[in-house]
Amino acid sequence: MTTAAPARAYRLWDSDLAYSFRRSPVAMVSATVLLICLGASLFAPWVAPHNPFDLATLNLLDALTPPHGLPGAKPEYLLGTDDQGRDVLSAIMFGARISLLVGLASVVFAMLLGITLGLIAGYGGGKLDALIMRVADVQLSFPAILIALLIDGVARAVLPRGTSGGPVALFVLIFAIGISNWVQYARTVRASTLVEKNKEYVQAARVIGIRPLGIMTHHLLPNVMGPVLVLATINIATAIVTEATLSFLGVGVPPTQPSLAYAAEPSCDLFDQESRQGAGRVSSSEPLLAVEHLRVEFRTRRGTLTAVDDISFDIAPGEILGVVGESGAGKSVTGAAIIGLIDPPGRIAGGQVRLEGRRIDDLAPEAMRRIRGKKIGAVFQDPLTSLNPLYTIGRQLVETITTHLDLAPAAARARALALLSEVGIPAPERRFDAYPHQFSGGMRQRVVIALALAANPRLIVADEPTTALDVSIQAPLPRPRHRGDADHARHGRHRGDRGPGRGHVCRPHCRSRVRFGRHPSAGASLHAGPDGLDSVDRRRT
Repeated sequence: MTTAAPARAYRLWDSDLAYSFRRSPVAMVSATVLLICLGASLFAPWVAPHNPFDLATLNLLDALTPPHGLPGAKPEYLLGTDDQGRDVLSAIMFGARISLLVGLASVVFAMLLGITLGLIAGYGGGKLDALIMRVADVQLSFPAILIALLIDGVARAVLPRGTSGGPVALFVLIFAIGISNWVQYARTVRASTLVEKNKEYVQAARVIGIRPLGIMTHHLLPNVMGPVLVLATINIATAIVTEATLSFLGVGVPPTQPSLAYAAEPSCDLFDQESRQGAGRVSSSEPLLAVEHLRVEFRTRRGTLTAVDDISFDIAPGEILGVVGESGAGKSVTGAAIIGLIDPPGRIAGGQVRLEGRRIDDLAPEAMRRIRGKKIGAVFQDPLTSLNPLYTIGRQLVETITTHLDLAPAAARARALALLSEVGIPAPERRFDAYPHQFSGGMRQRVVIALALAANPRLIVADEPTTALDVSIQAPLPRPRHRGDADHARHGRHRGDRGPGRGHVCRPHCRSRVRFGRHPSAGASLHAGPDGLDSVDRRRT
């Protein structure tokens, strides 16, 4: 007994969850901010600068004092005061206590009701399941805030006069918000129960004679709680917002027990200023794309994995760069870094990526979004996952075109049909309204290539763009020389893609640029092509 607790504590400390939490600055900062907010609200009577709801301490002469830092501010009112002279910061700290209480209690109530009904519906089935789900469907037809408002109003009308305030108002509010949110938990638990009840461990429990209530509580419930807990953490914030909304409308917490609705005031709009870096056309002597000492790392629990190590190359207008290397060499990661699609735990640890002289590896997400598609197109390896299965290919093409080009719908449709015809889709008018699953793998790859060319990008990063195509139909695909508006950076696993432009091949892990066969694997890959190295430029750098 004396060693069991330390052992469990060590296993918890050494778990992947604890390790990931300790290694994440965002998680640590978020937890710290959350603890500060919780502590400020729970201990508000002792740590708040003022008691904003003690009428004896209010002074109307302090009304509408501006926040600290503005002319006329007073040091004792950090966030200023309202029209009654109450300290806004103290009001928020006191109000958060009620909002947190209502939010947590209503979510617990909704969880208990939803889990119970979900287990009964999923395990019992039959007419009871149908009845519970039809009631849930009807409730989902109305906004949750409207249902909470309706229940709160009915409860206040039914309760005897004089009992609708104080603690009773809190119970009514908790009940109203809980009733408006139980459906999510019931449907989630029912869906998980339908899957779990047919598994062997549940059948074994039935064989040994365990009652249905015991099976639901001891066997099914622990196995369906995962998504429920995730849903609960999200719904706590939603419940707090619902409580603040109802109180702001005057049908929630009474003024004698203020909540965060007190702080609901119009705020100033914030506008992000667009980066004004020069993005003009570069001179013909400047490369279209310049990658300088690029280094991409992926942080893992066991250490840092370097996927791309100090690679440098540039692509001039009209040039094709084929990146050749064995599987796992970093070809796809290099392309993703250029496009700005390296997600955590990956990161660009060093170097720069410049497009037309403008650095793009450190741009904000919104600024990078304006570049993708319009200036940089991409063709990914798997055409099936690159297309949205719920939209027709015509809609996806038109969406890409209208996002980046100022074209009318009719003109966008005409351009989409022209692109489909250009990449070799037969009868494009008939296939325009077809879904991705109605195309073969090769046809889907052609559609993906058309998407990459839709907005006339200056550069195309293509990760094995012809993998799904038959060798006999790879050559007729659009080439940079045939389309004077695009320059291609292609990534090939088995060979350097060749084209009418000046070609180069670079191995991702090289520290200096290598062209045509300096590394054995790159040279062997090139020699494996149908023409070997006979038809490509052999110059080295």
